Amino acid sequence: MSQSQPESQTASTPQTACPAGMWLVGARGAISTCLLYGLHGLRQGLLEPVGLVTESEPFRGLSMVPLENLVLGGHDVCERDVSSAAGELVHAGVLDADLVTSGAGEAAAYEARLRPGPLDGPDVGVADLDGRSAELGARPPRDQVAQVCGDWDAFEKDNGIERTVVVFVASTEAVREPQEEWADLASFEAALDRGDPQPASVIYAYAALSSGRPLVNFTPSLASSVPALRQLAEERGVPHCGSDGKTGETLVKTVLAPMFTG
Repeated sequence: MSQSQPESQTASTPQTACPAGMWLVGARGAISTCLLYGLHGLRQGLLEPVGLVTESEPFRGLSMVPLENLVLGGHDVCERDVSSAAGELVHAGVLDADLVTSGAGEAAAYEARLRPGPLDGPDVGVADLDGRSAELGARPPRDQVAQVCGDWDAFEKDNGIERTVVVFVASTEAVREPQEEWADLASFEAALDRGDPQPASVIYAYAALSSGRPLVNFTPSLASSVPALRQLAEERGVPHCGSDGKTGETLVKTVLAPMFTG
């Protein structure tokens, strides 16, 4: 790993100095864990920003939040801490052991900012789950939305953050058949008022868009892809994007790579 600071990180750019929140749904998963330690490595000059388009021209000339000013928080439904996830990734050769060791303090601060999220109905009974997530997932959807938004409000207040982007990187949900209530916003709001259960990704998406927080969906889960929530985003003028950020590399790593190296 390089200890030197790349030129692209030291150049004078019109970046904003205000802290920005990045709230990770699936905060103790592999993607979030790699993001946490990768961000630490970039901040400390232990890693170079290879492949990060925002750290290269012409994006470096835009008014963007520098990596140093990103504050991470998140929801998860499992009980293990992020250091356990990091240990598994070190064992698998995904993360460097020295990088994980040097980021212990940052990981502890991140862990303190994590909160239990609502457990999706089909996942009830799976091992290693936080009982608070199961309790939250059993509550009416309006209560779930209020809890999630309350967690975001507290995160922003505690860390002096003006705006948070919600990034959904949780495990892919069970497939649902399209529901009539998802066809338009009025029908969806009525379903919430009736207490009709909703997928966790839809709860997060509604909470984010209705509170004015941009949403990125990095999974094949529904989230803001249902017509009702697309309507909500358009009416509120809140950015949202994504329906799957995966590229098939997991298949290559877990199936094809061992075959090629065996």
